[in-house]
Parts: sequence; structure tokens; C-alpha cells
Amino acid sequence: MARWVMLGFAIVLAGLPAVALAQVSDGTTTPIDSLSTFALWGIVGGALTSVVTAVLNRRHWPSDLKFAVFFALCCLTAAGNAYFNRSLTMADWSRSLLLVVASGWTTYLAAKPAIKTIEARTG
Repeated sequence: MARWVMLGFAIVLAGLPAVALAQVSDGTTTPIDSLSTFALWGIVGGALTSVVTAVLNRRHWPSDLKFAVFFALCCLTAAGNAYFNRSLTMADWSRSLLLVVASGWTTYLAAKPAIKTIEARTG
């Protein structure tokens, strides 16, 4: 039960990069409801990418291979986000990739015990 609570907390914590990236030039932040759906889906995609990566990775794989799987999934998620936003350009893909990687990495760090347990149970 505690692992699921930590995973839920990590998903909420994954939204923090969006608030940090929503800074305007005068130093104030915009409210979370003024973010575009493009940014919000990028954040959600990044949080889910960490969990999907944990399911795909195997315990005996080296760390660099596990990171390569994570980064490849982030690239695919960012491409999907840009495609469904109907703006699959290099600029939008790179913006989405930044959000997906930041959100995914934050989720991984915040929910590392739960992620490691998922990884151990699936392989």
C-alpha cells in the first residue's frame, strides 16, 4: 500500500517541472490551469513513461541499457504528443521531449522504491 501511495505522490510531484517551466518574463508563475494541453499531456506522458520503463526493464540489464530504454520511450512519447497536437515539427517535438524527460525523471526519483519493486516483479 505504501508503494502505491509513493507512486501517486510521485505522479503529483512530476507536475512540478511544468510549474517551473511556466515562468513568465517578470518572474511570476502562471497557474497550472493556464498550461496548454500539449504541456499537460507531455507531463502525464513522462510520468507514465517511468512506469512503462519499469515494466519493460529487466533486473540483470546494465544501467546504461535501462536508461536507453527510458530515453527511447521518452522520444516516442514526445513524438506521439506532438503528433496528436497536430504539430509534429522538430521544435514541438523537442519541447515535448524536454517535458517528458523532466517529468519522467522526476517521477522515477520520487517513486524509486515503487519503480524498483515493479521492475523486480516483472523481470
